[in-house]
Amino acid sequence: MRVTELIRIDLELYVLLAAWVFLSSIFNPLAYLLVPIVVAFIHRGKFFEVIISLLFVLILSDSANASLAWVKSFKTFFILTLGLVYAFKWNQNRYHSGLIRYFIPFLAFAVYCISYSPIPLESFQKTLSYFLIFLIVPSLTLELIKSEGKESVFRIVVFGFLILLIGYFSDFFGFLSGVDKEKVGRISGLFGNPNGLGIFVVNFLCLAVAVKSICGKFGGKYFYTFLIGFTIFLTVKTGSRGALMSMMALLICVEFFKLSTWLGLMFILIFIFLYQYISEFIIRILIAVGLQEELRLENIAEGSGRLIVWAFAWENIQESFFAGKGFGFDRFLTRANYILLSRKGHEGGVHNSYLMIWLNTGIIGLTLWLRGMVLIIIAGAKNTKAAWPILISLFLSAFFEGWLVGSLNPYTSMLLITFTIMAAPNLIGKEEMEKIDAKQDLKVAAT
Repeated sequence: MRVTELIRIDLELYVLLAAWVFLSSIFNPLAYLLVPIVVAFIHRGKFFEVIISLLFVLILSDSANASLAWVKSFKTFFILTLGLVYAFKWNQNRYHSGLIRYFIPFLAFAVYCISYSPIPLESFQKTLSYFLIFLIVPSLTLELIKSEGKESVFRIVVFGFLILLIGYFSDFFGFLSGVDKEKVGRISGLFGNPNGLGIFVVNFLCLAVAVKSICGKFGGKYFYTFLIGFTIFLTVKTGSRGALMSMMALLICVEFFKLSTWLGLMFILIFIFLYQYISEFIIRILIAVGLQEELRLENIAEGSGRLIVWAFAWENIQESFFAGKGFGFDRFLTRANYILLSRKGHEGGVHNSYLMIWLNTGIIGLTLWLRGMVLIIIAGAKNTKAAWPILISLFLSAFFEGWLVGSLNPYTSMLLITFTIMAAPNLIGKEEMEKIDAKQDLKVAAT
């Protein structure tokens, strides 16, 4: 089915969400009207609508636009409501375990680390939200595949494409934009900053690659090629070097894995060991083609302040090497030392998901978390050769940003949707998956 046809099918939902944002921005309490609507969607088995509503709320909550400030408080209530609905419908849900089965040891240890936290209440809240997202999002995705077939996930790709398209034109025409005008040439779309858009683009492309690999059909002959070109263009415009590196790693690794799984794994190992030389080579190429200003390559040696905060985080890790101080400790630490870090030349968070998890849950927690991620990819690799390239791309992105530690952002949910799509035959059961595909083929033939 072509993209235009899918947009037409889902247009009613998009109009509903647009009207909800418009009215809620005028009178904030109207935002809570979305809750009964989503509960009705769940009751009627409209899982696509629930997924899109959740992603839409999380995307808007990342915006720096003042008129959307209310979404940040609404999203917490929204997630808790989904958690309560999930609990009440527990007996009706067929996929309790989903992906969360791989993260139960990590989450259990994260709860233990709360006992060491200087902010135990906040740490508990963040641990709970992480648990809920890892429970709810994969479950909704599996229910969508179960009820409408695996091709239905392409509609999520179309939604992501519309978000990027609207975001680009919002920057171009100067409305709904959260871009810092002092960052000349950098765009942020509907997100709070250019790096946020860069992370979303990487996650979006990983989702698109996974759907293309699993489903084959991709909304028209040239749409996939257009998407790759469009996402590369957007990434350059964000000026996010980490996002561009992650995207290039994904596209190159996918081609190697198409030739041979072993060749792809060999390339990954070579990439890891020679990363410094490869990155320097790529930087020279980008400078040669005149992208040094867009990607801020002239000051790359400074590490944009990241090296300063990474060294600071490593010093503090030594105090709680094996067991961390609970979710949220990384943010507590950088805020408490804001003046010190600012004098050294850094403002903001740790900007490294692995160091953040290490600070929060120790090396034991980090090992358990990595174990969960790798086990999912091992399951997904049985169904698509794109699984390992996607993991490498997302892990590379997480090396420069802390989004994988967060739960109430659109990026983690996009990752969970992508991973669930790849591992769906293992989670649902291959025989049941074949029955679902056969049933959908009959529906298509009937139409």
